[in-house]
Amino acid sequence: MSIGNSDPLLKIAACAFIPAVAISACLCAIWIRVAKVLPWRKDVREDVPERHRAKVGTPTMGGLAFIASSALTCALIAIIVRGYDAPQSDALLLLASTLILFSALGAIDDVWKGIKGRGIKARYKLLWQMACGLFVTLILRHEFGLPTTIGVNELGVAYLPVGALLITASSNAVNLTDGLDGLVCGMSIVSLLTLAAVPVILKGASPYAVAAAGACIVLAGALIGFLPFNIHPAKVFMGDTGSLPLGAFMCAAAMLMKVELLWLLIGLVFFIEMLTVVIQVVSYKTTRKRVFPITPIHHSFEQIGWSEWRIVLTFWACTAFCAMCAISIAALAWRV
Repeated sequence: MSIGNSDPLLKIAACAFIPAVAISACLCAIWIRVAKVLPWRKDVREDVPERHRAKVGTPTMGGLAFIASSALTCALIAIIVRGYDAPQSDALLLLASTLILFSALGAIDDVWKGIKGRGIKARYKLLWQMACGLFVTLILRHEFGLPTTIGVNELGVAYLPVGALLITASSNAVNLTDGLDGLVCGMSIVSLLTLAAVPVILKGASPYAVAAAGACIVLAGALIGFLPFNIHPAKVFMGDTGSLPLGAFMCAAAMLMKVELLWLLIGLVFFIEMLTVVIQVVSYKTTRKRVFPITPIHHSFEQIGWSEWRIVLTFWACTAFCAMCAISIAALAWRV
């Protein structure tokens, strides 16, 4: 199916953009008032720069606002398009389910951190993420019948574990990046809008790709509604409730579009953040030496004196640069 035949869904998603912004903003304002009377607030790590101590007590789990807004909107659009395009409806429901599954894990982790002082053990979080990632990949392969290729490489049965690992890595990469006010929110908006543009640029986009583009537009709108409450000084943090599903969603959307390698470029800053953590952990466990002053790497910039706004704007700009590179590659692929 060509992109022209799928225009109705993109038009519906564009119309739903403003409602998604408004619903997310309203839910966020309500959640801030509710969270202030709950028995837990946001704490900070002991090894972060001292100025983060001022953030102790800030409400968290604000991700509930934009996850609820976008998941509900995607589900409603899925119902609307069900009558004339079942594949698009199925893709929207899968992406909404991805948001809910990973957000549920993040919410449990946030609640346990608030009540017990520590979240779910890392190995259990990884097991849940891998299980959810495998579920999404199985649906893509066996229910949607998508090719088992990444780029030009045919993976066959190996696509299932590789897909699950990619979704898990994306979820953790975004989660680890979430350490400064507005950082992940702004970077995700840029990444989502870039992903939404890819099927419009590439010729012969499938119904699944167009549905994924529509879902990206909706989630970007919900994040824009959340951003004013999250920029420095943040009135609320998204928490694992918001950051874990964001990475999983963007990866799943890229897999629906069959642009997994392009997603690695779009989300490069997220993956670099995660890589610095991996390098730091491996180095310290093997040599007892640290490669970076502190990880994720955005905290190292704080330690050398950068302001929070400077770091956030720099990382947003780097993400925008990666996005422009990805768009250029997609445009060249269309010409070919």
